[in-house]
Amino acid sequence: MPAACTRLALSQVGKSSSLTMQPILFTRFSALGDVASSLRVVDAAAMAWPERDLTFVTHERYLSLVKLLRVNCDVRGYGRPESAFPDFWSLRRWIDQQRPLVIDLHGSTRTRVLRWMGDRRDWRVLRKKRFQRRSLCQGNDQALPADERVQQNQAGLLDLEMPLDRSWLVHPHPVPSGILLVPGAAWAWKRWSPQRFGDLARRLSRRGHRVQILLSTGDGLDLDGVDWGHAELLLDLPLMDCFAHLAGAQAVVSNDTGFAHVAEGLGRPVLVLIGPTDQRMGAAPQSSNLWARAVHLGLDCQPCSQKGDRPCRVPGRPCLDSLSVAQVEESLLRLIDDFSTFGHKICRDGGSQ
Repeated sequence: MPAACTRLALSQVGKSSSLTMQPILFTRFSALGDVASSLRVVDAAAMAWPERDLTFVTHERYLSLVKLLRVNCDVRGYGRPESAFPDFWSLRRWIDQQRPLVIDLHGSTRTRVLRWMGDRRDWRVLRKKRFQRRSLCQGNDQALPADERVQQNQAGLLDLEMPLDRSWLVHPHPVPSGILLVPGAAWAWKRWSPQRFGDLARRLSRRGHRVQILLSTGDGLDLDGVDWGHAELLLDLPLMDCFAHLAGAQAVVSNDTGFAHVAEGLGRPVLVLIGPTDQRMGAAPQSSNLWARAVHLGLDCQPCSQKGDRPCRVPGRPCLDSLSVAQVEESLLRLIDDFSTFGHKICRDGGSQ
């Protein structure tokens, strides 16, 4: 590890150095983007305490993602018959036997039930701040500070400060992918239109960029009439292959979706198009690293929901429909240019890029 990164690791321990060497169990069960973002806290903990035993438990379907962690961590699945923990009872028995310090990175009803199933003394639970979030979505922009981030609140459970300009995920076999566009998202309300993604793809191709489109039929996108130009369509790839393309991308343009968080963790330049959601409530990007940026119009009606799962209360959905292709292209080219200048400073794979 370079000297600069070593100094960061040693200087970030702070108050957390007073903790004992008790093993730490991190829990985060869903969803893909939330798990990817939470892993930065595990990375910071491993840097602060390299000799400490760390375990991360998540749903079985996210194990391939968690195994991309740069640091050593015992990764265990939950929720399927073949999992290390098929159900909550098996996980609770393991906790009672091993007696780790449990760091609940979600604070969901499910994990709170797990906590109340036995001894609760060695648990630290993320505060959801539901009242403040509801107020924020109702138009009170002062309900949460502008620099509020779920990721930072998670790190606060261990009094950790997270190193800047350090990726926390690494793929063993990245696939060179040019500029990767991700037009899908879990809910339609937070999707920039596929037609505009198509316009962006054609403009970038005319500039000489290689462009690829990461698509899934499960997204339910209306692609009729969308002209992708010379872009290559990557349709219904296995999850690990998607990660490989994200890891090898020159840059990523994405809606606020799980792949945006993954690209951020992999240290790839990622531009996230923010509509009804907000970074203060978990939207990507969560870090302040130089390679992760958001395009956000800052309208009075933003944000209107935590997940982007509610119909827009303003006709025309201006938060995304007013976002022009030219604006996104300009922001992307600036990001690529900045990354080409400063990207070598990123601590990745134990060394500098």
